Amino acid sequence: MKRRFVRVISSAVAALSVVAVANAPQAAAYNTLGCKWSHSGISFYVPSPYISYPYWSNAAASWGGLDGRILWNTRPADFTGLNESRGNTVSWTGVTRALGTVQSFPPCSGGHWVSGQMEVVLNWTLVSGYSSSKIQGVAAHEIGHAFGLAHNTASTGILMYPYDSRTVSGPASDDKAGVNALY
Repeated sequence: MKRRFVRVISSAVAALSVVAVANAPQAAAYNTLGCKWSHSGISFYVPSPYISYPYWSNAAASWGGLDGRILWNTRPADFTGLNESRGNTVSWTGVTRALGTVQSFPPCSGGHWVSGQMEVVLNWTLVSGYSSSKIQGVAAHEIGHAFGLAHNTASTGILMYPYDSRTVSGPASDDKAGVNALY
């Protein structure tokens, strides 16, 4: 009798656990900056022959097939890609910033980026020793910010991981889900 009671209670607890897990809200595996573009076709321009041009091109292509899409090398541009040699005067290898600043947050008005007032930058002094894949990862990470994604420390296997120890050079499914949720 006692054994049967324990089995019944154990079965009930297991069933309740399954119901609780099945009804739990899905956790978002991405973070947003609170700002995005007011349109889904986002124009991105990189002057050629910048040494960073192929990395920006490949990084932009890695974000393909999403609800928010990059219109490569079109003008007027919503945002621009650059490379600079800032040496060790800054700690960043890449930055998404307001036009003409060192690292100020791009202007956001009413939850939307201001077209033409954002640039994404590679610090060429620091990234030039990286592999091509790692440079592309830094560039794609900065494009993620331009879409409106924030850093995510959940895993080195997602592009929006805040450090260059990330293990991917293009957006992972969580990164893509974030862009699709925004647009």
